[in-house]
Amino acid sequence: NVWLLVDVHNEQEFACKVLNRDVWYDERIKTLIRENFIFWQVPMKSEEGERFLNFYPVEKWPSYCVIDPRTGERLVTWDTTDADVVYQLLNDFLGDRPNPNDADEPKQTVAEVSKNISKIELNGKPGSTSGKLMVS
Repeated sequence: NVWLLVDVHNEQEFACKVLNRDVWYDERIKTLIRENFIFWQVPMKSEEGERFLNFYPVEKWPSYCVIDPRTGERLVTWDTTDADVVYQLLNDFLGDRPNPNDADEPKQTVAEVSKNISKIELNGKPGSTSGKLMVS
């Protein structure tokens, strides 16, 4: 009954470190995420991160997005590291979209989305299903 918020973390990009320091630890944002999202931060160089990037390409760092848990569609992508702006973006997103379970579209669980991402092949090798979803 919540959205999936994914942060693909690029350890080489300072902006990604700023995002961790200034945004994800902001109490307002933590509360908003805890109540409305499942938060998954994945390192870009991990198997899960590489599969995710093959399925949802990234053009700019940092990169975090909201995935529809019913369809697997990437609904929005953001790259700002300003906590006030992120707080407003998340609030606007939640105000503009119904709760995932309140919509009439076909439902797909987070587990099904993860399963589909794990089927993406990397360098000819199928992915593993060892990815972890973290609830803030």
